[in-house]
Amino acid sequence: MNITAVMAGSGIAFLILFHEFGHWLAARCLGMQTLVFSVGFGGKRTSIRIGKFWQTEFRLGFLPFGGYVLIPELHDEETGRIVLEENGLDGDTYQAHPAWKKAIVMAAGPGANLVLAYLIYAVLLSQHRHLPPLEAIITAITTTGSALASMIGGLAMLLHLIPVDPALPAGATNLHGVVGIFQVMQNAAGQSSFIFWQILAYLSLNLTVLNMLPLPMLDGGQLAILAIEKMTGKSISVSTRASLSVIALMLIAGLTIVGIFNDLAHPIAL
Repeated sequence: MNITAVMAGSGIAFLILFHEFGHWLAARCLGMQTLVFSVGFGGKRTSIRIGKFWQTEFRLGFLPFGGYVLIPELHDEETGRIVLEENGLDGDTYQAHPAWKKAIVMAAGPGANLVLAYLIYAVLLSQHRHLPPLEAIITAITTTGSALASMIGGLAMLLHLIPVDPALPAGATNLHGVVGIFQVMQNAAGQSSFIFWQILAYLSLNLTVLNMLPLPMLDGGQLAILAIEKMTGKSISVSTRASLSVIALMLIAGLTIVGIFNDLAHPIAL
């Protein structure tokens, strides 16, 4: 494996790590339990245990494109107690938390990626465009906002919510997946550090936007469920949540297949 592939893989892992760190830090600050912090998906048998620190077991999962922080208090009381007992803890240590605390923890992951993108842009503006630190900090706000607006517009075109801009090149709104992301990162690493970090910032914003989509398996979906429960005053049943998760999983799996097909059939030009 060459150095550009290592840099690409490390960059993607860093984005996931920062996202999950946002969830973990918010949960710790708000008094919730964080049983597992995993970069990559997988249970105990399919993960590498790094160690246990701050009442959290840190792992590396065998599926590299993803991650999670296991927080019992984000579940309903019954499920939360089961999660604790499955991890060798007393279910009675479960503590209910208000909806606003749960919302902060759920939003902290996408928020962390937004902050990361801003920090990268600020450094790039300072180091590569030689802006004074204060000017770079201020300009980075505009740069981040413009990139975020462009990404949301592109997603709206992809979903056919708005007309596709005729000025865009053919295939600009094609859906791409993890193979395409890795290829873009690898190509960027082979060109220059500036392009590599610029792409990394853009992908960090991409994680912010995608994770806020109202799909049950994503942070945005969990926030939507929390909002519905708060407005109706009723909890959504475990079976309904499970059904919604299955539907979302099927949708994500289908989009992933389309994305990988486009990655191979129509590679992204950088």
